[in-house]
Amino acid sequence: MRTTRVSLLMALLLLASTLFPALSVHAAEAQPPAGLADCGSADWEVLRLTNAARIAEGLNPLSVFPTLQQAANRRASEVDFRFHTYGQFSHDRPDGSKYYTVLAEFGLEYYMVAENIACLQTSPAEVMTDWMNSPGHRANILTGELVHGGMAWQGDGWEQLFLTGFTCAYDAISILPGPEGFRLGRGKPLAELGAAICLHCAEHGDCWLPLSDELCPGADTSGLGTLRVDVVCAGLSASFDLEIVENFDGTYTEGDFTAEVRDGKATLTDWLGSSSWYSRPAVTVPDSVAGFPVVALGAELFAGAYLSAVTLPEGLEEIGDKAFSRCTLPEIALPEGLKRIGNEAFYASGLQGTVMIPASVTNLGTYAFSYCYGVSAFQVAEGNGSYCSLDGVLFNRAQTTLLNYPLSAPETVYTPPDSVTLLYCTSFAGALYLNQLYVYSPVVRAMTYTFYADSFDLWCRPDTELYAQLQSAQLVTGVQVHPLAVADVQAGPEAIEVTLADRFTDGHFLLCAYTADGQLLALRTLSGTEVQTYTLPGTDRTAAVRLFRLDESYAPTAADALLWSR
Repeated sequence: MRTTRVSLLMALLLLASTLFPALSVHAAEAQPPAGLADCGSADWEVLRLTNAARIAEGLNPLSVFPTLQQAANRRASEVDFRFHTYGQFSHDRPDGSKYYTVLAEFGLEYYMVAENIACLQTSPAEVMTDWMNSPGHRANILTGELVHGGMAWQGDGWEQLFLTGFTCAYDAISILPGPEGFRLGRGKPLAELGAAICLHCAEHGDCWLPLSDELCPGADTSGLGTLRVDVVCAGLSASFDLEIVENFDGTYTEGDFTAEVRDGKATLTDWLGSSSWYSRPAVTVPDSVAGFPVVALGAELFAGAYLSAVTLPEGLEEIGDKAFSRCTLPEIALPEGLKRIGNEAFYASGLQGTVMIPASVTNLGTYAFSYCYGVSAFQVAEGNGSYCSLDGVLFNRAQTTLLNYPLSAPETVYTPPDSVTLLYCTSFAGALYLNQLYVYSPVVRAMTYTFYADSFDLWCRPDTELYAQLQSAQLVTGVQVHPLAVADVQAGPEAIEVTLADRFTDGHFLLCAYTADGQLLALRTLSGTEVQTYTLPGTDRTAAVRLFRLDESYAPTAADALLWSR
């Protein structure tokens, strides 16, 4: 029989919440490999720092694989949700189950599992410092038997989900190059390559971790030319040839812009132009400064500026945190190739009309388009693997999280897709013309400021978490909540009458009556979109009435709704 061990679990909260949380997570430039599509740069940096702490104690570093990363992301979002919804966070999940039940949802078994959580730290370095200064968290990080670690940051929640399987063993190693290949400036640490180590685990397949100097004994980058670098990790070794070149890092000013150059790429850090309410210039962002290509707009570059237009260069990869926050800019064309739109990048800006998001965008920061009262629609380009739009509303790719409702959309009535399980913080805050919101999903929930400054009528099922949140004033809002009728069951002396609301029968269903011991007494196949009443005989024997949704092949799905029981 397999046995499992549950290691110490720890939570950490050091900062207080504010009305409009303004995060400033500045992740390392190193990006995770393509095989870890759900891992962000901040997550990757936490893994690097975690491994540095373990290696310093003579322990093997941790690696991460895709399903573990997805489980960590799920837990980070739950930590963030519980904090913003209930003012607390916990190793228990929102449904009351223990944190490690998330692993089963992703098909993962374990011999040992542990978790660290935290809230409101603003960078990977800060959260790691806090964890390492806490004896319980430090003990988890430095547990030698742990093999894998998923690191995640969602909203204000930080997560470390540690795992050791029953047959974890590495049998192969390879080195993946960084964005510039195996090319590095003289004297720079190897970590700045942005390279990754790929280890093959017998139980979990390919796993990754950041390449770091601690894993490359004897590597000296002080000279020029080609250097043979040996990598030693978890008892395996590999080598690669590193080209060391002259370093041109520094600060350069050209025209109206100051840029910080690193590894031959420029990030604009200051705009030297001027603007006023009466004088709103049109600005063209240069494609290079001092001959170095511009790849990023730095934090708060145009924050609060009065601008009539901005033209961005084709090679731009990142728009930094608050870059256009509270700017009067009426529109902007985001270039294809853009990868990241930072936290509060266009917060309360003057954007008007439709916001077009390129297919290349993989990282959309917290509150990136919050309080943009002039936006009437979001449109995500086809082929985007992280986000999508439907009827002008912005979602994650799976349409489980509604990220932004366009605040100046002319529609007065809106119904989110049934796939939505989370209405993100400020997603509806300040909607100008919305009068009625109908939420039919039985599992949807909202965050503290989802409906901030709203006053429309919201209809949802009374048996949902969203209804409970609104009834208990857990959400900062002025919306009027109404129960959404789902089914009305009348049990008479000889028959049961079931009246189903129109939305509830939008599809194909089975209506079934059962005895107390589970024997099927009667069933009806339903379809259509009208309010309908169905009669089931035999109340003397009937103990429960359930409704099953049918899939495309007319087979009952696992999900069902209990409409009535004795």
